Amino acid sequence: MTGLPIFVPDVLTVTALTVLAYAVGRRLTARLPFGSAAESIALSITLGLGTLAMLTFALGLLGLLQRWAVGGVLLAALAVGWPALPGRLSVLSALAALERKPALVVLGGFAAAVVVPLVMLALYPPLAGDATSFHLAAPKLHIAAERVHLTPYLRFPIFPMLNEMLFALMLLFAGDVAAQLVQCLTMLLVALLLYAWGDALRSPAGGLWAAALWLGSPLVVTFGTIAFIDSGLTLFVTASAYAFFKWMSEGGTRGWLLLSGVCAGFAAGAKYSALFFVAVFGLAVAYRSARERRWTPLLTFGLAAGLVGGPWYVYNALQTGNPVFPFFGRFFSYGPWTAGDLAAVTAVMRQYGLGQSLGDFLRLPWNLATQPAAFHLEAPLSPAYGLLPAVLVVGALTRSLRGVLAVTLGYVVFWFLTVQVGRYLFPVLPLLSLLTALTVERLVRTIPRRFGQATGTVLALLVAGVLVFPSWSFALARMVHLGPLPTTPTARHAYLSRWNPSYPAYRLLNERRGSRYRLYQVLDEAMAYFADGTFMGDWFGPGRYAPVFEALRDGRALHAELKRLGADHFLIWSRKYGGNEQPPTDEFFRAHFKPLYVQGAIALFEIVD
Repeated sequence: MTGLPIFVPDVLTVTALTVLAYAVGRRLTARLPFGSAAESIALSITLGLGTLAMLTFALGLLGLLQRWAVGGVLLAALAVGWPALPGRLSVLSALAALERKPALVVLGGFAAAVVVPLVMLALYPPLAGDATSFHLAAPKLHIAAERVHLTPYLRFPIFPMLNEMLFALMLLFAGDVAAQLVQCLTMLLVALLLYAWGDALRSPAGGLWAAALWLGSPLVVTFGTIAFIDSGLTLFVTASAYAFFKWMSEGGTRGWLLLSGVCAGFAAGAKYSALFFVAVFGLAVAYRSARERRWTPLLTFGLAAGLVGGPWYVYNALQTGNPVFPFFGRFFSYGPWTAGDLAAVTAVMRQYGLGQSLGDFLRLPWNLATQPAAFHLEAPLSPAYGLLPAVLVVGALTRSLRGVLAVTLGYVVFWFLTVQVGRYLFPVLPLLSLLTALTVERLVRTIPRRFGQATGTVLALLVAGVLVFPSWSFALARMVHLGPLPTTPTARHAYLSRWNPSYPAYRLLNERRGSRYRLYQVLDEAMAYFADGTFMGDWFGPGRYAPVFEALRDGRALHAELKRLGADHFLIWSRKYGGNEQPPTDEFFRAHFKPLYVQGAIALFEIVD
């Protein structure tokens, strides 16, 4: 690989993961009557990804998070799934298929033009704070310990971490760019599933537009190209909803309901908010079971969701005494946190939004579009969602869409009454995209058409291009802002140093001490992933800043507090957020804190006994 860009191994690893996930998922769904290639590919890979994540979690619980053990299990999974890899995946067969259907060439070229800029964003080294403070930092610690374990000094010591298990897989065999590419893969799979959904509803154009609308929101691209979990969560929710409504419309085929329950369990294993969908689909199945006096469907869905999603909550309870840590600590346990920590986190989450009255709810679409900062929207949503009034009418009048509309509105109400962070709307954006696209498609049907199939295809692609253009242009502008894509280790270090001014201090410490240090940092919690040793310090948890802030007034007090935590190094970014935080200047501090790196407001010290 010498001379190749440093991200090539990451791309190859994710490609291999995709093929393996498809093989595993297709083998598990061998008896499911798929209606299209898009449906088969999207759902098989989704099921495969969730299955591989659960296998990684199981190995982590057994203390076998090592290359030889994980690699062996992956090879066994490949052997099981190998018969499901169809011969038509060969190059010659693919070329023959394209020759018979030239429209596929046009569609493939369009897809490539759309996807390439989005994928390139995922090739940049990680900068997002939540990714480097937790989503990447946690699996890195799990790999170092060769097991899944409580990480008390990270932003969150424990959570449902199905997506992070996929990150662990990537960090084990490649790097952090591969973890970002996994999320990019899930974002693209959502688009493919939306296309399949439209096709299943006899509206290929609507499916294409739904996929373009999903990818057309810069917010989706922002979080679909970094190591967050929102795209992965959304994929599992969308797959669960797809399979559920397929079950509803096809006379109760048990395989679809089983798949819906499994994917709902995957979603619940990725984030607590997905329990909403487990509950909603579960209640719908219960209602139908009671009406038909057949309880097999309820048992099928409930057992599938419980067996897949339940282990994360059992693990939480065993580690902290709280299955939904840190929430409801008053009723269960606060674990390594305190009631004050939970109150602080809740206060931060509750600060977003513009009220919870009926009027606020009715104004919600307008407020999201005109006051994005109030909802902590890091990037815009597609303006096409402004068709919501028409969507409500068409969705209510169309029998095949009423259930999708009900689930979408139900989750929006749930979101509105809990935490109004814009990103938390992700799980229903695909459903809203489908409703919006099919609304447009039905309105277009009312217009008399005097053109042939070829012209109709071109017009459908043009509409899709318009819908996806906001994200396409956003991706290009983002790459210009970030600068040249790093292709060598030297360029990667320079890039990270440019965007993270404290990065050289961590690199210095890693080079000198490897993993043999315990660092306490102040106001630089987003750098947890870049520290190879023990990393301490955050706004809450056992390494909370408050006692250290108090001790900053006196060198002796600071020394005592850091020694209590077992720290042997200290880093501070003075006044990073405009406060008065800065190191002491007394004689005791100068005698017991040896400067190793000082650059402006950033200072790294070795603590001398």
